[in-house]
Formats: sequence, C-alpha cells, structure tokens
Amino acid sequence: MRRSFGVTVALCRRQLGSRLALRIATWVGALVSAAVVLAAALAADGLALAALAADGLRLLCWVGAAPVAVAVASSPQRRDRDEGVAAMCAAHGVGPLELRRARTVAAMLACAARIVVPASAMYLLMAGLAGSATLLIHGLGALFVALAVGSVTGLLASACGHFGRERGVLLLAVLVLLPWVLEDALALQGVSLPTLVDASITRLTAAIGPLGIG
Repeated sequence: MRRSFGVTVALCRRQLGSRLALRIATWVGALVSAAVVLAAALAADGLALAALAADGLRLLCWVGAAPVAVAVASSPQRRDRDEGVAAMCAAHGVGPLELRRARTVAAMLACAARIVVPASAMYLLMAGLAGSATLLIHGLGALFVALAVGSVTGLLASACGHFGRERGVLLLAVLVLLPWVLEDALALQGVSLPTLVDASITRLTAAIGPLGIG
C-alpha cells in the first residue's frame, strides 16, 4: 500500500513537472540565485550579505511558489482525466481519495523544491564567498522557512484546485491576495501568507546581526 502510494506520488510529480509553469519556475529560480550570488561577490560587508540573502529568499519564495501554485490549482481533476492519470490509477487499484492525497503531496514537494533547491545553492555559494560559517548556519534556518512556505503553498493550491475545480486559480488568488489587501485596509497584522513569509525572513535576518558574518 505504501509503495503504491509512493508510485502514485511519483506519477503526479512527473505530470506536474512536465508543465511549462514548473519549468519556468525552475529556470527563474536558478537565475535569481545566480544573480544574488553575483551581487554578494560585490558586497562590501556582512550586513550587505545578510540583506542580499534575505531579499533573495523573499524573491525565490515568490518566483518558486507562485507558478507552481497556479499550475496546481488549475482544475487538477480535468487535467488528470485529459492526461489519462485517473484512468491509469483506477486500473491499478488506486481510488480517487488516494489519488487526491498523492496530488497534494506531489504539489507540496514540487512547490518546496522550487524554493529549497535554488535557496540552498544561493546560501552555500554566498557562505563560500564570504568564508562565513555563520551565514551557512543561518542558511539552514532559511531552508526551514523555504520548506514551510513551499509546503503550505502547495497544500493551499491543491485544496483550491480540488474545491474550486474550474475556478481553482481564482479561489487561490482570493485566499492569498484578499487578506493581504485587508491587512492595509483594516490595519491587521499577520493574516496573509505573504506577510507571514516576510515576517519569518525578517526574523531570520535580524538573528544574523548579533552573531556576525565573515
């Protein structure tokens, strides 16, 4: 049963990975990581490196998670039907509920990978350029943030695709953007996903200061 679920997840990941949005997210993430590392090579001090790392991580969360989330939320039931995934799974004894769970896990993994992989490369190269073990340690903290952001975004997008069906992308946009807008209008704090991500990265960056870099 466990092996069957793993195979189903792998099938769903392959299906997702073939989509243009995910290929774009992969390449843009690599470009962002490379650009931040290049800027770090020109940075004059540790504070500049800390700010660059934080800005790079914020950007990777957006360019990594957003295209994947949109692809995941885009009517997964119809996509499975059109691409024969549902029929293939049914022929091998995989029911609709297990397929839905596999789709969710695949979405979380795909979304997290598009942030974690370029963020890992970025922190490793920056730490090497700076000769800083401290930056490397904080890079580990950043990876936890990246993993959490990717997993939550993938889970949310999968739920929107399931419940929203043809309007899954619209539902995702409402759930992400509406709280973000209401925060300013109603002077609320920490009720939107973008704000929570930014706050997590800001706390991580603040922790770098007392420890020092370089």
